[in-house]
Amino acid sequence: MRWLAGKTHTLAEFDWSTKKMATAIDRLLDALVEIEKDGKKILDEKYMMSIFTPLKLKQLDKYMIFVFEVKKSPTTNRKGCDSRQGVKALGPYIYRELFQPIREENKATTKNILKWGLDIAKCLLEEMKDPTKLTSEHLSSLKGRLN
Repeated sequence: MRWLAGKTHTLAEFDWSTKKMATAIDRLLDALVEIEKDGKKILDEKYMMSIFTPLKLKQLDKYMIFVFEVKKSPTTNRKGCDSRQGVKALGPYIYRELFQPIREENKATTKNILKWGLDIAKCLLEEMKDPTKLTSEHLSSLKGRLN
């Protein structure tokens, strides 16, 4: 969302505009509703990494590849972990630990992550639907005037 908000003005030639941000916001809202229904989705890599795929915006896809596979990680080098690789390439130390933890201390947090995921989804949904905030004006489900 942050990338889209910051780059929208540069994407006109790709049929993207501030008006289309409503679609992205709707996608986020839909994802949060699904996470609220089934908190396990927050640990579902395929689900989480495909939330914005229906936008069919190649520049966003390229950005996601850059962030997770190309961008150098700011982490310190650990045994078996090349900090010059992209986040996804760091394997068990970062990316895989998000969705399929193998380290015991990360596995032990799974119960909390599921609870926090539900709490965060509920809070974000409440914020997004708040009629006193501009985001609600973008939501098609609320018939927002900017949608």
